[in-house]
Amino acid sequence: MHTHFLSPGRAPKSRLHSQVTFLQSLSLLNEVTEVLPEVFLVLNRQRQIVYSNRALTQFVQSIDNDAIGKRVGEAFNCIHAMETKGGCGTTEFCRQCGAAKAILKSQHGETNAQDCRIARNDDRGALDLRVGAKPLKFTHDQYTAFTVSDRSHENRRSALERIFFHDVLNTAGALLGFMKLSKDVTESEWREFQPRILSLAQSVVEEIKAQHDLSAAENHELRLHPVKIGSESFLNEVAHSFEGHPIAKSKKVVVSSTGNHELVTDQILLRRVIGNLVKNALEATPAGGTVTVGYDPGGERFSFWVHNPAFIPRAIQLQIFQRSFSTKGEGRGLGTYSIKLLTERYLKGTVSFASSLDDGTTFFVAIPQLSEGAQEESPEYAHKQMTPA
Repeated sequence: MHTHFLSPGRAPKSRLHSQVTFLQSLSLLNEVTEVLPEVFLVLNRQRQIVYSNRALTQFVQSIDNDAIGKRVGEAFNCIHAMETKGGCGTTEFCRQCGAAKAILKSQHGETNAQDCRIARNDDRGALDLRVGAKPLKFTHDQYTAFTVSDRSHENRRSALERIFFHDVLNTAGALLGFMKLSKDVTESEWREFQPRILSLAQSVVEEIKAQHDLSAAENHELRLHPVKIGSESFLNEVAHSFEGHPIAKSKKVVVSSTGNHELVTDQILLRRVIGNLVKNALEATPAGGTVTVGYDPGGERFSFWVHNPAFIPRAIQLQIFQRSFSTKGEGRGLGTYSIKLLTERYLKGTVSFASSLDDGTTFFVAIPQLSEGAQEESPEYAHKQMTPA
């Protein structure tokens, strides 16, 4: 079988059975690992699980999930685990997987630890893990001792805090700068400052509301408020919101219009999604560059797109949409993740992208028409609660 990274081969059933039986017979191994709060696994040379402690059952949250014989990504329900016939470790995405890298190093005789992000093929959200791998030898067989620590909540909280303080302080700092300058300007200069000051103040409020909505969305506490909007006027509002924003300095946001088509969707969430895409595009665009936004009303779904001239390297492409991954530094990785979360879970759409050296990068958000006035998810929370009076 073809593989993009690790070997696809698996142990014969008889061999797998003998390995499992042998490890289960080691009373000391069982006594030591059963008291560990972390997941502890033993993997064979084919990266299959041949031993697991009790913590694994609690971690995968599935009574019917028998992990023996599976690989780590398969046991944890990774979205890429079954994309190829070879299974976990054989896809192109596996080249960037911390678990696959750690296991490979252990098979080369090294003890290794990695951060590992797993997007799961269910509604339980993404995982941010710290995994460790160490060579282990019993009799004549070579194994890997593999540990898993779940850092999802810790990393998520850290990222939310870092993003909040970074973005809000940047915008608030620019607002403070304008207010200080306003003390020494003429009346005509003050009139020029007013729209920019108002725009920056609105940006501060939007940053706070965006973080609030993201936290609610991850906890399944967000409900929809679909309304009828015009596509062109909506995009013009998004583009206008970046006027005077520090991230748009010496850059332009241009709307490519094909008419003002009506769409029923949640305007606030869609603005979060498209606004995040425009923000990311501006960060990737050099001074003097242009970010273009547009839409395609054809077909069953309404497609919005955001283009910038920069190319995304393939290694980064493979990790986009993963929570906690970012090219901006530690704790900055919720931008594209939140775009995917809000689009797929709440707007019932899809998000994708294309990137090349010749054409730059374009992100696409395709969403269906929703029923106007319909409400979904928990009635206990609505993002309109954060809208200032």
